[in-house]
Amino acid sequence: MKSRHMNLRFHFMKDLIKDRVVKLEYSQTDNMIADFLTKSVGEEKLMYSFTIITIMYTKLIYTYKKFP
Repeated sequence: MKSRHMNLRFHFMKDLIKDRVVKLEYSQTDNMIADFLTKSVGEEKLMYSFTIITIMYTKLIYTYKKFP
């Protein structure tokens, strides 16, 4: 990804936060389900993340099929 594209994405998100379209909230490490993609996690955290991601994916597919 080129630097200018990163700048566009960064400033786009920055503007969304400034305009209160997106609310930025702190999240503790224990609540971050994508941790297993970037670091070594235990079996319990891994299974929890898979479960949450599967539920989110299922809801997305259901919504997509419901409203084509």
